This record gives sequence, structure tokens and C-alpha cells, in this order.
Amino acid sequence: MPMSPEEVKRVNENTKATIDLIGIKPGYIFVFGSALSMTISWSVNKSIVWALLHGLFNWFYIFYYAFGFGH
Repeated sequence: MPMSPEEVKRVNENTKATIDLIGIKPGYIFVFGSALSMTISWSVNKSIVWALLHGLFNWFYIFYYAFGFGH
């Protein structure tokens, strides 16, 4: 059963309040993903070029590596 517009608004406000409370901003998640993917890439490939490329694809590369395709 779909939510009413009022319910959607309430859920969005609660989610935003929770995110604000713990201090996570979307930019932080992107930066963390880039740093983590570049670190993983460097430890596997020892190549700055690959690390930069994987930093651009950040979370996609992390999931790729985490599910065993990057080994």
C-alpha cells in the first residue's frame, strides 16, 4: 500500500533529523568512499593511476572488491 504524501513528508523529515543528529552529510560519504577505494586499490595494485580511477568510481569499486571480484 503506497504511503500518503503526508507520511512521505514525515518520513523524510525524520530521516533528515536523524542524519543531522549524527552529523553525516552526503559529501562526507562520497569523500570517505573515495579515500577507502583508493586505499584498497593502492594495496592491491600499487598504482597511482588505478588508485585515482578507482577513487572516481568509489563505492562501486568497494562493493566490487568486497564481493570477491577484485581479488
